Amino acid sequence: MGRRALRMLGLALAALVFGACDDAAAPPPPPPDLAETAWIQESWDDEDQALVFRRTDDLSGEVVGYAFGGDGSLVYRSFGWCATPPLTYFDQEGTWQQLDATHVRLDYPGALPTGTVFYEVVALTAKQLKLRASGP
Repeated sequence: MGRRALRMLGLALAALVFGACDDAAAPPPPPPDLAETAWIQESWDDEDQALVFRRTDDLSGEVVGYAFGGDGSLVYRSFGWCATPPLTYFDQEGTWQQLDATHVRLDYPGALPTGTVFYEVVALTAKQLKLRASGP
């Protein structure tokens, strides 16, 4: 192989190596935002120890879930009963705050024992949200 061919091969390998490094150094895309979304609780994930939610347009009907306002407002749809069924579904208003990329703080009067709940966002896609209880 001639010198020119070796030089070209070296340049091609260098481009390949540096190109691969650029891809590895690129930051991952940001996760979807919770603002202006509503989520209905669907199930529990034993493996992740997390509540599983499905995205919805609103919290109407007999559902449990959260609606995250773009201004930091929060609606928590919950349920209860007075001594005997039927269950009654009701909304509790509060606020929410994104603490970092994977943690949120929810403040609403019905949260026990303090009125504040902290969650780790285990997974967040356009259709599914998984929240695991965490500390402050």
